[in-house]
Amino acid sequence: MYIEEIICRFQGVKKIGDKSYQCRCSNHDDSKASLTITEDNNKILMHCHAGCDTRNILEAIGLTERDLFNDIKTEKTKIV
Repeated sequence: MYIEEIICRFQGVKKIGDKSYQCRCSNHDDSKASLTITEDNNKILMHCHAGCDTRNILEAIGLTERDLFNDIKTEKTKIV
């Protein structure tokens, strides 16, 4: 999945960098944006500053850890 497909599942999303967002964590009663979501080298990184486990956050929005990786296929170059 891509970051845009993931951040749309959260509330209170604010862009804080080129490919980085803060939003409210879906795993706990979050009154402010405590979850940081960043795209880095075809993977999505999540960090809840309140200490929630990534698996629990993903489960709360109906995703799995596999969804944090982009399925970009690269062609192998044939060396002659």
